[in-house]
Amino acid sequence: MLVEFTVSCLVLIPVFFGFIVTCLAFYTYNFVADAAREGSRYAMVRGGTCKGLPDCGFTTSATIQNYLRSLGYPGLNANNLTATVSWSRASSTTPTTWTACGGACNQPGNQVQVIVRYNFPVGIPFISSTALSISSVSSMVIAQ
Repeated sequence: MLVEFTVSCLVLIPVFFGFIVTCLAFYTYNFVADAAREGSRYAMVRGGTCKGLPDCGFTTSATIQNYLRSLGYPGLNANNLTATVSWSRASSTTPTTWTACGGACNQPGNQVQVIVRYNFPVGIPFISSTALSISSVSSMVIAQ
């Protein structure tokens, strides 16, 4: 009976921890998706004609990444969170198409896209540790 218990534990314990890690990965994705939305909103309201907010008109990838890292999402290591920001111009054709801008074209009517990546450490007993890259994208049209 002890042998059967040992063999079944060798299978069930990694499955159990794998389930826990999978749940934590979904938990992390929820915060990464929220960070992408927060980053695009941060850039959207701080466009070229913004007044009265910190960093008005001078939003860069670095300022958005620093802002996202300062939010303090529970359970996330802020140093593993990276944000990539790109701006696009709207075409005058219908339907509207977006073309990439060189640098930050943060004028109202243009689009900002924020891609947030997080390296989630995966540690399951008896399996080598690795990192899972979790990412999310959010796009918004600059309002001011």
